Amino acid sequence: MSTPPDVAECKSALTSYREWTVRLLDAVSADKPRNWARSMVTEESSGHETIEEHIKEYEDGNNVIDAKLGLSAVQNAQVTKILEDIKLSEHDVRFEWCWAEISLYSDGGTYSQLATSADIMYLVAKRTLKPTYHPQDIYHALLRGQALPPRHPAGFPGPPGPPPGPPPGWRPLPPDLRVVHGKLKKSYSSIDSDTDFNTDSTSSIVGPLQQKVNRFKCRSPARRPVNYSSDSDSDAQDDALKFDLDLKKGDSIVQKLLDRWTVNEPAND
Repeated sequence: MSTPPDVAECKSALTSYREWTVRLLDAVSADKPRNWARSMVTEESSGHETIEEHIKEYEDGNNVIDAKLGLSAVQNAQVTKILEDIKLSEHDVRFEWCWAEISLYSDGGTYSQLATSADIMYLVAKRTLKPTYHPQDIYHALLRGQALPPRHPAGFPGPPGPPPGPPPGWRPLPPDLRVVHGKLKKSYSSIDSDTDFNTDSTSSIVGPLQQKVNRFKCRSPARRPVNYSSDSDSDAQDDALKFDLDLKKGDSIVQKLLDRWTVNEPAND
């Protein structure tokens, strides 16, 4: 029965590499110096063990930080661009990329310490498991063929979803129909504005919307008729009985009315 791999073996099995060479090309004309802006980038395909041995030799007296600080501005831009492209192409969020080697060589294959005298840059990028994950758990999960984690981990918003649809039972009106003051009219583009459609015959088209319009429909209150009769007519209606009073200066109107309506009995002789 085989022994399961330990942490170091799982970590080594989960580590992979990619390598490139950036070669300085000749200038466009012979009277101009060569520039790293005119270069050719090639991805190499050495074996895993060969790359690891080369990295061990490089780490014996060299480091990536010092090598990157010694590069020119154009060389730094090229190195940064390559690493950014690798990170964008990574499909598993549990892994990360970093530079494992940045070496400078001449055309003859001699190691160069100065960026100005180098003709070739040799770059090795290393893919390793992030420290937040346990190597043995990820190793066995990959062997079992488990699905990859989502591109957006917990706590990070994902892409927006589709917009919400209309509420249930909602039916849109035909595009050429409009409701105006409780009546259904067609738009001016399809029919004259003077043509009206009675809501009773088209209530099935409008449905709940017509009922809502009818609820808020304003109806003018009934008005009472106004009598425009003349003043003479009104006087005739008010004075049902007319008589004349013979008034003189100093006479009392009340006494005159009493005398008119009092019956005088004849005196006995």
